[in-house]
This record gives sequence, structure tokens and C-alpha cells, in this order.
Amino acid sequence: MVNRRLLLSLLSAAIVAPGGRALSQPASPVIKHARTKTLDIAYEESGPQGGIPVLLLHGFPYDPRCYDEVVPPLVAAGYRAIVPYLRGFGATRFLAAETPRSGPQAAIGRDLLDLMDALNLPRAALVGFAGVGGPRPSSRHCGRNACVAPC
Repeated sequence: MVNRRLLLSLLSAAIVAPGGRALSQPASPVIKHARTKTLDIAYEESGPQGGIPVLLLHGFPYDPRCYDEVVPPLVAAGYRAIVPYLRGFGATRFLAAETPRSGPQAAIGRDLLDLMDALNLPRAALVGFAGVGGPRPSSRHCGRNACVAPC
């Protein structure tokens, strides 16, 4: 079970942390890939495989670097942090030329559910910027969110 108070306090602490880099991600994080029906989704993963998964979703125009100060405290608390590059960002690629190159909330939500399936995650805590779209529409009715924390 997700300790929501701990998760939110860690996120809050990381957001307001001073500019020190002691707990930061490595300069060049390892990028993994998960293949879905629509995308080859690039993502960064930190923490124990058995930890509660926390999906950290960036919004436009950001990328996973916006979570560099958030991931270390989550990992230190035993969470498994997964930070995907959403469609149109980083090394995430469309598999078919005919797939529309847009990012409406429904598409990002479907991408999120497909990523969870590809990573065999039945449930996860979802964190995202308010404009990202992914956490709210995709998790509200799917029954797969352990907790949703839009920022």
C-alpha cells in the first residue's frame, strides 16, 4: 500500500530542495525502452524492482530532467521511480508512420496504460504536472492507480 503522506512529503521536499546535487540523478541516466502497440517508449528507472512503482510524468515542454531532485528521495524511501519520455519527447518513437503526431489527453492516457502493461505494473502511484494530462484521465476510471498526485 502506498503511504500517501510519505510520498507527497518526499515530492514536496524534493521540489523545494536547495540547488545541491548530492541526491541528484547521475549526469547521464540509463534509458530503457518498452514497446507498446503504438510507441517505443523510452524511460528512466531507479529503485528496487520490488518497490511500489511511482510513474513521474512530465508536461510540455519539460522532460524527465524535471524530476532529477524528486527521484532520489523516492528511491531512498524504497519506491521504484519510473520516468517515461512522453510521446514526442526524447528517445520515445512512434512505430507507424500513420500514427497521428499529437498529444491529446486520451492518447497520453492510453500510452500510460500501455506502458504499465509493458512493464507488468497492475497498479502504480501517478505523479504529473497539471498540464500533462496523463494522470487524471487515464487513471480516474481504470482502477489501476494506487494514488494520483498531480502537481
